[in-house]
Amino acid sequence: MATANDLLEAAQQTYQWLTPLAASGGLRAALLPFCVEVLTAFPQALAAGHPVANWAAVIYAFATDMAATANDWSLLRIAADYVYRICFMGLELEPLLPTEAQALLDAYNNNF
Repeated sequence: MATANDLLEAAQQTYQWLTPLAASGGLRAALLPFCVEVLTAFPQALAAGHPVANWAAVIYAFATDMAATANDWSLLRIAADYVYRICFMGLELEPLLPTEAQALLDAYNNNF
C-alpha cells in the first residue's frame, strides 16, 4: 500500500491506488471504512466540514450499493472520481484546520 504525503498527491494518485482494490474485488471493503473515518473526523456540528462530510456520505451510499466483491471497471471510475473530489476539496477548503486536513489524509492512507 502506497502512502500519500499530502492531499494533492492523494487526489492525483487515487485512480492508480484504487485500481488494485477494484481488480481484487476489495474496493467496497476499502471505501466503507474510509467513509467512516472521514465522517468521524467531520461531524455535522463542524460547519466548515460539511462539504467534506457530504462527499463522504455520497461515497458511503455508493459503496453500500456495490456488490461486496464487485470488480466492475465502471465502478472503479466512479469511486476514483469521488475519492479524488473529496481529497481535492480537503486541499482547497479554506476553513479546514491543518488537523482536519490531516485527518482526511490519514483516512485515505489507512484505507487505500
